[in-house]
Parts: sequence; C-alpha cells; structure tokens
Amino acid sequence: MTLRDLRADPLSEEEWAALVAEFGDGLVNRKSTTWRGLSDWLRESEPEVQLAAQPTLMKRPLLSDGTRHTLGWSDEVRAAWSG
Repeated sequence: MTLRDLRADPLSEEEWAALVAEFGDGLVNRKSTTWRGLSDWLRESEPEVQLAAQPTLMKRPLLSDGTRHTLGWSDEVRAAWSG
C-alpha cells in the first residue's frame, strides 16, 4: 500500500471524477474544520467543485488496491481489508 499526500501530490481531474462517481457526496468530510470554514456558495456546490477548491475535504483514509476502494476506517472497512 502506498501513502499519497494530497497536498504534495494532488489527484488529477480523472481521479477525482472516478472517486466522485463511486462515492458521490460521501467523499466530502462534512465534519472537518475545513468544511466549516467554506463559504455558503462552496458548501452548496457539487462535490467536484468543493474538492477541487479544497482537496483535503476528502474523507480519509481512502484505501485502494486498484479495483476496490473504501473510505474511512470503520469496523466494516477494517473487516473488508483483513481477509
């Protein structure tokens, strides 16, 4: 598994599009301090716009093996990767 720092190595438009297609607005972490600091306009915009403006709004960790992706670190996610 590889760690990718979104600040140093941002995702491409194609990568964002694939993730938004899979997770929709669930990709955006609405509990973060970054989210609370957004303008009303940006909060009401589409996830692609929000993430392009503030890539660190993405819920993390995003784990991928190239074919499957999971967000967060819940019991379900841990179980999915443990076996």
